Amino acid sequence: MDTITLQPAAGAQGEMTGLLMVRAYHESKGNARKKVLIPDSAHGTNPATAAMVDYAVENLNPTNAARSISQPLLRR
Repeated sequence: MDTITLQPAAGAQGEMTGLLMVRAYHESKGNARKKVLIPDSAHGTNPATAAMVDYAVENLNPTNAARSISQPLLRR
């Protein structure tokens, strides 16, 4: 192999890498976040991955037929 990459594959590996990067960014700014908002329409790995990187998971239940998250729900 002349060249390799350590880039994570798509799916759960990429999801976990993304959350680890977000967590590292916020910690570097002195603003360690502790909670991830996940809609109930999300894939099942989303809450599991968030928990694996030490985030508390708050499930959001969409309030409209399009299964979109309403802004008032996010403001709570």
